[in-house]
Amino acid sequence: MDLILLFSDDEHYQGNISRRRTVRSDRVVAKSQAEEEALEAFREEHEIAERNRQLEEKDNEAAREMYAQLMKEEEEKAKQDQEKDKEIAREMQMKEKEEYIRLKKKQLEKENLMESERLARSMSQEDKERSHKQTVTESEDALAALRIAMEDGRQTASPAGSTVDIEGAGENGLPDVTDDALIARQLQEHEKDKFLLAKKKEKERMRLKESERLAKRLHTKRD
Repeated sequence: MDLILLFSDDEHYQGNISRRRTVRSDRVVAKSQAEEEALEAFREEHEIAERNRQLEEKDNEAAREMYAQLMKEEEEKAKQDQEKDKEIAREMQMKEKEEYIRLKKKQLEKENLMESERLARSMSQEDKERSHKQTVTESEDALAALRIAMEDGRQTASPAGSTVDIEGAGENGLPDVTDDALIARQLQEHEKDKFLLAKKKEKERMRLKESERLAKRLHTKRD
């Protein structure tokens, strides 16, 4: 009986040990499984986080490339707009310059016309005054010569030794010198052609001189 009890107690003790070992083993296995599961979960989370990071990096890189492309396009557009503005400015400057030249040319033409008219009037007046002075001088010279000839008793002899009356002679056979204008007209006939020729040459010389002066003045203003 005692042996049975001893055997029974020993079996019970052995069973407890075995169960304890099993429990401990189960605990180790469970702990190992838990650790493995935790490690696996960590690895999965890490992989997910890495994939998300890579996706975010790709998105950021794409955004940077897109921004760089947009900035490049904006710069190109700004350059094109700047070139267009410069071209428009050059065209406007050219038009303004052409308009200025046109107005300046018109103004110079008007000034030259006015100057030519003024000079023509001035030359005409000068010619009149010069002609009058020359006529008066020639008349006075002719009258003085006639009076000297009359005082010396000069007459024009004919081939037969007779005398020829001078046009306008008075009772004493000498010209009537009381009308100075008449005497001057009679005596200046032979000088008329000479005077007209000299006057014509003088006018041509004055016109040529004035044309050269106007051309020089116009060239100076254009420069």
